[in-house]
Amino acid sequence: SVLVGKKVLIVANVKPRKMRVELSQGMLLSAEKDGNVQVVTVPDNLVPGMGVE
Repeated sequence: SVLVGKKVLIVANVKPRKMRVELSQGMLLSAEKDGNVQVVTVPDNLVPGMGVE
């Protein structure tokens, strides 16, 4: 998959919600321009669990 090995930004403290047939318990942050969507990635030197300000 495209995201394997990548560090991405997620929002994990959201209320679980049924989306299509799956239960969503978080969101990947992404950006879109002219129909092109890209997941927000972070540098490798950031540690998982760090806060975002």
